[in-house]
Amino acid sequence: MERKLTRREFLLKVGGAAGVSVIGTALAACAAPPAPAPAPQAPAQAPAKATEAPAKAPAAKAAVKIVWGTPWQGNPPFIQENMRLFAEAFPDISAEYMPIADFTNKIKTMAAAHSLPDVFYLDSAMGPEWAALGAVVPMDDWFKSTLKMEELGEDFLALSGEFKGKHWMLCNAQGPMGFYYNKDAFDEVGLKYPTEAWTWDDMLAAALKLTKRTGDKVERFGLTVTRFSSFVFQNNGEYLDKDRRKCLLDQPPAVEALQWVADLYFKHKVAPLPADIQLQPTTFQNGRIAMAWGDGPWSIGSGGYREAPFKWDVTFVPRGKRQAVINYGSGMGVSSETKNSEQAWKFARFWLEYQPQLNFHGTWESMPILKKAIDYQFVGADRKKVPENYPSFAQAITGPKKYSIVEPYIPGYFTWLWHHTGSTLYNDVMSLAITGEKKVSETIGPFVKKVNDYINEQSKNW
Repeated sequence: MERKLTRREFLLKVGGAAGVSVIGTALAACAAPPAPAPAPQAPAQAPAKATEAPAKAPAAKAAVKIVWGTPWQGNPPFIQENMRLFAEAFPDISAEYMPIADFTNKIKTMAAAHSLPDVFYLDSAMGPEWAALGAVVPMDDWFKSTLKMEELGEDFLALSGEFKGKHWMLCNAQGPMGFYYNKDAFDEVGLKYPTEAWTWDDMLAAALKLTKRTGDKVERFGLTVTRFSSFVFQNNGEYLDKDRRKCLLDQPPAVEALQWVADLYFKHKVAPLPADIQLQPTTFQNGRIAMAWGDGPWSIGSGGYREAPFKWDVTFVPRGKRQAVINYGSGMGVSSETKNSEQAWKFARFWLEYQPQLNFHGTWESMPILKKAIDYQFVGADRKKVPENYPSFAQAITGPKKYSIVEPYIPGYFTWLWHHTGSTLYNDVMSLAITGEKKVSETIGPFVKKVNDYINEQSKNW
């Protein structure tokens, strides 16, 4: 009989991050608990005799308290408004907000100490990890009984922490990647603007012309790539096999794609290394990068692109052998130890309502998961007119141009396979490739072996 890991063993073995980088700020205080409902009126009856005590109305039932925890700090109006709307809609539930500083580490500590909030923030990639930990409950029964799936985005289920045939979080936000470009820089060098027909070769050719140097100093880089995973899928590669029991990044399509990305830095020198970004600083919004691959729509609002002192736009990411782009998600999980799971679900579910979706995503310019809200914010007549190609984000995830995909997450994905600088993939492979120290083909084999050893060991408990 297989023994499941204890929470402590899981956290020590997996070592995966419990949260992804969070855009913008959020609240530190939430709406006050709603006032108790008025006591019901007693039915009419004959006047009591003088010797009888007056009848007492039954006491109002106390609201059930739940705690909601996220990494977000501050106290933005959209959170306050959503908390107010929830209190009005559910006077029998008192929702208290818990801002959790140092979320990545603190939430793991809370899990080990059996002190998680009733409902808490989860990134889509974290669903499998927290499911394996036993810290969240599956949501499929709630999905079937209370959600109208046709009203939600096509990637909703895949983005809801799918693992072992179940879903472990409710996705309320998504983020397909876009391709941003500085129109003034294109005009300066006489280039036509990118189109949805652009290929990798088109992008590289433009990056070479857009990169501006004065001697050894780079005044403007042609391109930055913030998320390289889409290149693997565009080159017909895969991260994992269909059963998620074997890493496939050592196969030729994946190796070729990762090396192509690395060459942008060391061979072609059109993309800034981490040291370049920190030293200058070097960003798209300050004009020192002409094209940015791999930022979601939130970069426009909370990322500062809207305040850029030049003309710019966004379009579909350039294609490789096929068109594909990663769609990321985030939302809420319900703790497996909560005593009020139904109330916690109602709170999480409330954030899929139309007005809460608009309040939430309209502030950060992130993307809703509710189709009606997507249409209003990104497609409809009332959408913002800058950037001009704002609708491309919606077209990437729905309709005839849909090409968004969701990565096949497993427990430990953040630790091993994520695109950030702390992952083993970045540290053991990409950091060496972009600086020219090693080719991807020289390091990918030992890396994949480590990943597969990890999967073979840990999957016994999945």
